[in-house]
Amino acid sequence: MYKPIGPYSLVKKASSFFFISGVIPLNEKGVVETDPRQAFKQVMENLKDVLSQNDLRIEDIAKVTVYLADPTQARVFNEVYSSYFKEGFPARSMVFVNSLPMGSIVEIEAIAYKES
Repeated sequence: MYKPIGPYSLVKKASSFFFISGVIPLNEKGVVETDPRQAFKQVMENLKDVLSQNDLRIEDIAKVTVYLADPTQARVFNEVYSSYFKEGFPARSMVFVNSLPMGSIVEIEAIAYKES
């Protein structure tokens, strides 16, 4: 089960919206995956885990913000990311940054919507 790495809530509900804090590719041993393809799979699996902890599905995501430490990995990220969505994609922003928590190469935050 994915847990926060700092003093914040993983998910905050407001009406029918769920604001999901940044998720990084921590594996089950608490180690950040560094191989790009594996890191991107792990971060998506962690996002799915956070969603399921709140009775949400990946299809409930309305907006995603992706933070990447290496712009040259955007193509590989897109390959992995697109494999997680069956119909339509959420709105998305991709931001390239100099560093991320725990030396991660990717972080994803999301907004999900589910009517009560």
